[in-house]
Amino acid sequence: MAPLNKKVQASSVLEVIISMLVIIIIFGIAMMIFSNVTNSSLSIKKSKAEALIKQQMLLLARSQHLADETLRADEFKLDVKVSAYSENKKLNEVSITAFDGNQQQVAVYKQIMINKDE
Repeated sequence: MAPLNKKVQASSVLEVIISMLVIIIIFGIAMMIFSNVTNSSLSIKKSKAEALIKQQMLLLARSQHLADETLRADEFKLDVKVSAYSENKKLNEVSITAFDGNQQQVAVYKQIMINKDE
């Protein structure tokens, strides 16, 4: 059996407070890094969606017929909307909107094209 008059080593209140502050500071830095990483992944997703939209816009410019359609490209859904531009029947406004897997809008691109059907 251990003797009862033996002293036990313990931390002071000041040491505990300092260690808690160090842990809180490290946790705060880790949360800032996590936030920056998630924000940069969104900008990468947006850049990829914009590149797909521009590629689709080039394909539409070469095609002979413009029409509303929905396309799948990588992890994005591209909605193509074609409407008459102003009062001019020779011009069309083409709008392509990219949505991610959660149906959130990632990027939009609009362009005016000559109507080749006229």
